[in-house]
Amino acid sequence: DTGAELAAGQVPRTREEQLRFAMQQLLTRVTGRLDAAFEPALDDMLTNAERYLVQMGTIDRETLLVTFDARAIESALVAREQPIWGLERPLTLLWLAIDAQGERDILSAGEAFGALSLELQELEARYREEIASLAEERGLLFELPLMDLEDMGALSFVDIWAGFGARVDAASQRYGADAVVMGRARTTSFGTEVDWTLIRDRQNIALGSGSLRDGLDRLADFYAAEFSTFGETNSVLITVLGIETLEDYGRVMRYLESVSVLGSIGTEIDFDGNALSVRVEARG
Repeated sequence: DTGAELAAGQVPRTREEQLRFAMQQLLTRVTGRLDAAFEPALDDMLTNAERYLVQMGTIDRETLLVTFDARAIESALVAREQPIWGLERPLTLLWLAIDAQGERDILSAGEAFGALSLELQELEARYREEIASLAEERGLLFELPLMDLEDMGALSFVDIWAGFGARVDAASQRYGADAVVMGRARTTSFGTEVDWTLIRDRQNIALGSGSLRDGLDRLADFYAAEFSTFGETNSVLITVLGIETLEDYGRVMRYLESVSVLGSIGTEIDFDGNALSVRVEARG
């Protein structure tokens, strides 16, 4: 499914234009490529988006809901040797320290506890909207901290600004996120520049600086490079150790069935001691 916000001046008017726009959004999410709309191998999918259509309708005056055939899209991408980024979308916790001409704060999921100027409140509201928009466009899962008493006791503005990854990582444990990113936003009369850093395996990985979304686009590219697959499916034998109960067996099988790069599961199953071997069809 893909939802397209129909804003004045940006809205495709004809049905063909609307379908092309929706397909463009979908291909960006599914391939992980921000430039998917400009890839020559995908141009016919954009031009003939109707071929993959399942359902099309409006939710409200501003939102068009378009549903495409997932299997047909996947088959088309495989045939065109394009990457496929499936359901493995890490939940990423964002810690953003903001310095707005001397006024400082950490961006929270809701309204801040402290007394902030109207200008900073409006700036933070725009940041939340921009993060939500990018998440929708790239198919990312973002979470902002609550910045409640527990967060304020565990982490300070300086910890994020100075890049103390270990402290940020420790304060993030309560959220159970798959990944943690910290950012430093400097806002002046000339605009905003943000430095983003991914915390991974207790190491800081720089995502560069630029606008708010520049670093988050790079994060999406980073994830896409890790989780995307190419090509047809191949038969693979997976062996899992430590299977001691029927519950263990059930949990492993349910997990394998949830992994998007795996097709048919269990065409060949063998159990030896505490080792479970399963034949699967894996893409890429």
